[in-house]
Amino acid sequence: MLIAAHRGTFGGNIIQNTIPAFENALCQGADILEMDISMSTDKNFFVFHSDLEPILLGTTKKITSMNTEEIRKYRLYNNFNFLSDQKLSTLDEVLEHFKNRRLICIDRGWFCWNEILSYIDKHSMKDQIIVKSPVREQFVKAVSNVNVQYMPIIHNENDIAMLNERTLEFVEVVFSSDASEISGREFIEKMHSKSIKLWVNALTLDDEVVLNGGHDDNKSILQDPDIGWGWLIKNGFDVIQTDWPYLLRKYVNYLKTTK
Repeated sequence: MLIAAHRGTFGGNIIQNTIPAFENALCQGADILEMDISMSTDKNFFVFHSDLEPILLGTTKKITSMNTEEIRKYRLYNNFNFLSDQKLSTLDEVLEHFKNRRLICIDRGWFCWNEILSYIDKHSMKDQIIVKSPVREQFVKAVSNVNVQYMPIIHNENDIAMLNERTLEFVEVVFSSDASEISGREFIEKMHSKSIKLWVNALTLDDEVVLNGGHDDNKSILQDPDIGWGWLIKNGFDVIQTDWPYLLRKYVNYLKTTK
């Protein structure tokens, strides 16, 4: 089972979606670094989750409305809401820093799909990079003839049917309850028979959004990891994305010693 670190691992003066956050995630046992991207007006990619400009940059202006020179002037606010000396990294900088080290999952690339798909070629990291998107016709069609590791985000079995038999290594599943057809053993075993790894998000984004049938990070930490992460592992999910890679790695190691 692989552990994916959501936006790296951050807190204090280590800020999300930065090289320090990704290094911290590796120190805490992550196998995959998940990161978000936003594109400037001059088509440069920055590692940043859109809509967080007020929190992290102290501005209501969107990165997508700025050019590279303007973006470079901003310093990042840390988790204490203090202004740090850190600035946003470009995707170029992050990819080169982690080249040949870990798998990298690029999220939110579908907002600039054509540009990001052609951009990845220049880094010669196709075996290391995973791009993902919701299953929508324009996204699936655009990626159909591109030599890249593509991970669709599915909510039901009909989403799989839209992929036109594309060879997949990873599929991200999102389900609100255990009764979902894509959270059961039959579906999981069918995907495994095709050598597809299933990615599930244990993230607790807020108190309303459910990505994992309730088997999330909060329940794992505050109640019992067996009913959170343990349930996901027992059911056969291959990748768990978390905000707490050290605790998940510690739990996985515990399970190994008790077998």
